[in-house]
Amino acid sequence: MIPLLWIDVETTGLDPCHHELLEVAAILTDTRLNEVRRMHRVIRPSDEAFSKAVRRVQLMHQESGLWAECFDAGDLLADAMDELALLLDRAVQLSWDAGCGRRVQIAGSNPTFDREWILRYLTCAEDHLHYRTFDVNPLRYAAGDRKDGPRPHRAIQDLEQDLAFTRDVVRRLGAQTKPGRPAA
Repeated sequence: MIPLLWIDVETTGLDPCHHELLEVAAILTDTRLNEVRRMHRVIRPSDEAFSKAVRRVQLMHQESGLWAECFDAGDLLADAMDELALLLDRAVQLSWDAGCGRRVQIAGSNPTFDREWILRYLTCAEDHLHYRTFDVNPLRYAAGDRKDGPRPHRAIQDLEQDLAFTRDVVRRLGAQTKPGRPAA
């Protein structure tokens, strides 16, 4: 495997140009899926965010407790992006050290969605993110495990589930490999 930057965001809707970022989490893993570093920030949205949010999203984030946490103790968006930029710098270095170049592949459930949001608010990421992504959803479907339990719709917990599932798949694939042959 290659170093991966697992990223998940929670938002007020699907459109980065019209909705807001509420939570961002990232876990950097090495070539063996061992955690190197992580970050997690809940972001304080604008006062209009709730009224502009998609109704289904409002309910989901009220149920998870994210809305309350955002308004009670949310961080500034700029602070969250600064922390993510530092983690991205570390990911680039890890990728380079592993002989994988200076671009980092992101991973998670639907990482293309998360990538759009990150690029909207962290424009410097464009130079460091690889165009390829690692989406765990096809693995889930192939394994007949579409959900792997209920999704909490909280960024760090969703990432932890995705990473645990991927580690289990890699472990099972390795267990099926005959001695002397590399794992798939």
